[in-house]
Amino acid sequence: MRLARGFLCVLLVLTRAQSGFGYPTSVVFAPNGHVLEAGSAALAVVGVTPTSANPAGLASAQLGVESGVLGSARVLSLELGADALLRDAPETARVTAIFNAKLGLFEEQGYRPALSAGIFQVSVEQEANAALAYLAASKQLGSRGSLGELTVGTMYSSARAARSNHCQDACAFRGSVPFEDQRVGILLGWASPEVGVFGFSSDLLTGTSLVSGANELVTLRVLPELQLFAGFTVAVDRRPDVSPTDAAFAGISASLPLLATAPP
Repeated sequence: MRLARGFLCVLLVLTRAQSGFGYPTSVVFAPNGHVLEAGSAALAVVGVTPTSANPAGLASAQLGVESGVLGSARVLSLELGADALLRDAPETARVTAIFNAKLGLFEEQGYRPALSAGIFQVSVEQEANAALAYLAASKQLGSRGSLGELTVGTMYSSARAARSNHCQDACAFRGSVPFEDQRVGILLGWASPEVGVFGFSSDLLTGTSLVSGANELVTLRVLPELQLFAGFTVAVDRRPDVSPTDAAFAGISASLPLLATAPP
């Protein structure tokens, strides 16, 4: 994942007690099988510090909104989001808009996992437009999720050829092992049940893009709608020509039910 110096101020989604944050609804950054309830959103403020020798990145700040807009969150639910990235990298737009959409096909029931399909990291700025389409499934492990929740999925980039495959600094998406220099990627994730007030999430998105990396997240729930979090991301593609960047991050997030109503 390519992160930059400074602060992120992001309106993001917190889907469940064991979930992390991300755009769209995610484990940490890997989309999961769930869709945000219609009318719900969350606000997060994140500080990011690169820890690698090469701190190249695209965004110095980020503002975004994510909300469920349609459906019951059980079948055929829709979630939409947008982010504005403020960047100080050379030869890039100062402000870049990033969009995402997720369709929840159905929620988990019995042996059937929650399943979603969507697109994310879509932008009119081609160096940021990975145009990733994905399919993700999430399943609780153990009795009522006592062993956490596992997410598996795949993604495909339709970025322009000049921004993928054998690109270098201007890559929107470049595949890594096991799909080196291809348009395909894998996403994996695990989120723990809350242990007291703490939660733990871990995920992996292969390739080089704004969202790619191996990510770890720890959350501390202060109030039902408020939590602190900290984590780090490590680039999975370590080839020097793609400028791998590792980073640590921390912040605070608050869920915003807005128009959402509790089930009867």
